[in-house]
Amino acid sequence: MKYIKLTELGKQFNIESKQVISDIVGNLSSDLSDEQIEQARYVLEIIDHRIKQVNIENNF
Repeated sequence: MKYIKLTELGKQFNIESKQVISDIVGNLSSDLSDEQIEQARYVLEIIDHRIKQVNIENNF
């Protein structure tokens, strides 16, 4: 396994991009209840499992 060392600019980019993603997710889900978020997570896990099965069955 190889590792790379980020420059200070690269580290700052990582920090800022994570914050942008966090802000977007917060804005998109701010009006959803915890139950609605949990339901969405459950459905997405089912979809993820099915996609993985299709990939395995079709050697993707």
